[in-house]
Amino acid sequence: MCWQRASRRATSSLVTLILVLGGCGDPKPAPPAVKPIAPPAVEPIAPRPEGGEPFTESAEEASSETFNVGLKSKAVVDIFGGPITVTAGADRAIKAKVTKKAFGKTKEEAQKNLKAISATMAMENDAVRIAAGRPKDGNFPASVTIVLEVPAAADLDLQSHNDRVSVSGVSGAITRVSVSGVSGDITVKNGSGAIVIDGAAGVLNLTTSFAKIDITGATPKVTARNSTGAISIQGAIGTLDLATSSAPITVTGKNSDVKAKNASGAISVAGASGTVDLTTSFDRI
Repeated sequence: MCWQRASRRATSSLVTLILVLGGCGDPKPAPPAVKPIAPPAVEPIAPRPEGGEPFTESAEEASSETFNVGLKSKAVVDIFGGPITVTAGADRAIKAKVTKKAFGKTKEEAQKNLKAISATMAMENDAVRIAAGRPKDGNFPASVTIVLEVPAAADLDLQSHNDRVSVSGVSGAITRVSVSGVSGDITVKNGSGAIVIDGAAGVLNLTTSFAKIDITGATPKVTARNSTGAISIQGAIGTLDLATSSAPITVTGKNSDVKAKNASGAISVAGASGTVDLTTSFDRI
């Protein structure tokens, strides 16, 4: 009996030791939880253009002039950037409005940048010439807006390097309409003069009669309507919607879709990669 009681006591002590070592029994109090230390908050940095502070201030200056011209007149515009709008007005007069705009980090800097933009208007032999330039080292946003009223029969030569050109109501020859830049869309509604656009990069919407429409450039979309004159498109990369009669339509370029309708003239398309819908009578396709 004594041996049995001693054996039970030894067994009980051994079990207790095993339970304590295995984590059972009375557990030790857990150490207090340590909260992670959050990194210090960093204030967001406002985006700024290269060179420091943003150009938040602007300055603007407008000038207008009327030129008396003869029966056959011409308007020539060549500006570094900005929209050109031309409409038909009174005979024997060209009205021009030139608006310069420049930006700066302060009002004083904006005014200084505005004065650095050169803009001239002059007439010679019934041709009104408007030009605007900026200094080569002028690292600031700026533009020049041109608004013209010309005789309906006036010829036009228009060039802007980064904006839209719009012409309506003019029947004279448009010897050049040039726009470079993503936003260089051109709208021309001409009574009966030729439309020649070199270096087209934007959307074109063109209308004329009797004279040619000649387009060169990687334009993404062209809508051209000509009553009886030829239409020639070279280098376009987008959708074409063309219509004329009694004169050829010629297309060369990697166009996605081409729709051309001719009453009685030939149609030639090379390089089209999408849908081609051609209609004509009495001539070849």
